[in-house]
Amino acid sequence: MLAPGAAAVRSEVAALEADIVVLALPLGKYRHVPVAELEGKLVVDSMNYWWETDGIRDDLNDPRTSTSEIVQEFLPRSRVVKALNHMGYHDLEEEARPAGADGRKAIAIAGDREADVARVSEFVDALGFDALIAGPLAAGALLEPGRPTFGADLPIEELHALIELAAAETSHTRAT
Repeated sequence: MLAPGAAAVRSEVAALEADIVVLALPLGKYRHVPVAELEGKLVVDSMNYWWETDGIRDDLNDPRTSTSEIVQEFLPRSRVVKALNHMGYHDLEEEARPAGADGRKAIAIAGDREADVARVSEFVDALGFDALIAGPLAAGALLEPGRPTFGADLPIEELHALIELAAAETSHTRAT
């Protein structure tokens, strides 16, 4: 089913015509996105590594890097920001609320360019969620499966606390 007003088009056409492109496909398929058409584009990486879907792939499961850094390396002339990956897709529709509404949930964002993070924050707000900046693109690893934040469907203060917990766990793991 398509969203109201949406029309199915080839990925190359969507990439050329969109202001913001959201990658929402199995991570193992990222090498099939249209690189040339995404040149200069703001790309939101909402993908996660799932061994059940992607197979056992050490190239996608390196704990020293976020999957978004892998995508950014593949799309060197695009501007990649990690977002929309820690909350279930069904929650994105069911949990959307106007700004200031009670029970509004947050979506974390990680990116290296301040202007791009700000633009994705506006996009997240327009979707009906509070934007929480997690840090640079590398911090996207804190939002991936296996982290306390993954699956989080929480208000901004609680999501912030989980990101801090995930960051502390990561720094503790590196120190030992």
